[in-house]
Amino acid sequence: HTLVIALFLNPYDWVASMYTTQNSKEVSWRDFMSTEWQSHANMMEYRASMINSAVVESMGREDVRLVIPVKYEKLVDSFSNFDNYVSSSGTATPELPGIVGVIDDIQSHTGLRVDEAAGWNAPRDRNQFWAAPIRCNGH
Repeated sequence: HTLVIALFLNPYDWVASMYTTQNSKEVSWRDFMSTEWQSHANMMEYRASMINSAVVESMGREDVRLVIPVKYEKLVDSFSNFDNYVSSSGTATPELPGIVGVIDDIQSHTGLRVDEAAGWNAPRDRNQFWAAPIRCNGH
């Protein structure tokens, strides 16, 4: 059985990244955003289609049992701020930050439990499970 973690970057940083990496003709930001992208009216329609395709294709595979979408920004949230995070969520069952939230999702959907000795709850500077920052300007 296969579990797919579908990781998505927020639209602002995704578009900025695309502008930086795909803009070989050096068109203006406005022109770049309004350009037709592979039969899509604009960049945001293209992004939505790519995300939908990735999730639908993953779910359609015979060996995939579960697809869990994860926002990149939630993955890099610090677990050390958990108390403030819970009190500001406004819900009875807040979404946990960082890798802890991903592990919680996996546990709640599959019943599998983590081996805490693996190091996922170690401090960030010694933790192999923390995602690297994306390094986009201004974020």
